[in-house]
Amino acid sequence: MSMTTLFRYLTASGALAAALATGWYLGTDAGPGAATPALLSARPSPIPAGEPPAASPDTTAIPSPGGADPAAAPAPAVSAAIPDPAVLVTLQASLLAEQEARQALAGDLQRLRLTVRRLERQLSELRSMAATGADDSADDGADTPPRRLDVPSLVAVGFPPGDAEQLVWRWGEQQMAELYLREEARRDGWLDTDRYREAVAALRHGEGSLRQELAEADYEAMLYAIGQPNRLVIREVIPASPAQLAGLQDGDQLLRYDGVRIYERRELTRTMGAGDSEELVPVQVARGNRTVEVFLPRGPLGVMLGADSVAPGS
Repeated sequence: MSMTTLFRYLTASGALAAALATGWYLGTDAGPGAATPALLSARPSPIPAGEPPAASPDTTAIPSPGGADPAAAPAPAVSAAIPDPAVLVTLQASLLAEQEARQALAGDLQRLRLTVRRLERQLSELRSMAATGADDSADDGADTPPRRLDVPSLVAVGFPPGDAEQLVWRWGEQQMAELYLREEARRDGWLDTDRYREAVAALRHGEGSLRQELAEADYEAMLYAIGQPNRLVIREVIPASPAQLAGLQDGDQLLRYDGVRIYERRELTRTMGAGDSEELVPVQVARGNRTVEVFLPRGPLGVMLGADSVAPGS
């Protein structure tokens, strides 16, 4: 039977309409020259209007909690977190501990700075210590002019006004003599030599100097008025030294060596080397409110010395 005859038969008998209603259709086998009937193939049936599509057999539906639509559910409210008091106490204690540690470190740093300064000062004193016989020529202050001397400063330390005026004039003359000496030494090339330092010492302590003209108490007061050291102080007594064996102590102020009033380290060095090294010489120190005298062999004392400016009458 041809395809045309089959189609007419199905149409006339109503079989075609039933096949279309049940989702079956006719096809042809598209082979070359083929006109034989093909098998009926399945196709999805149309979805009637107004009905929801049926779920696919291999599709798994995910139910929403409580059966509600997730899209329509309101977002949960976010509540502010309240810190635990115990945590706050721990943090506060940690902060206080850190602050205390920082303060302790700052204190340690300041103490280290003070220690460094003290050691630097002691090193400077050790280098110029008379007991070692080291050259302490810098103590003469040849390159460091003293503070300007004026009448009010001298009156403040006990000089009568008339005497203060004369002393200021004499002090100015001595300062100019040192300046002329320095210029001469610079021109002739012997500045910063032993010759120059000895010449300065002669101007300050030799014949015709204020050191020779003034009484000891007045000269000490003048040094204080111009801000210059006027006392040598024992900073430390070396163990097993002549000074320790004689009973000298830290803090003693050296006043005299072999009867010579001492104001500077260089004076002490010159005086120690002036006589026989085996002879005993008197050494006078101020200790508190009293004067102590001991006898030591001429030569190094065995002490570390410092220089202080002491007010008259102290």
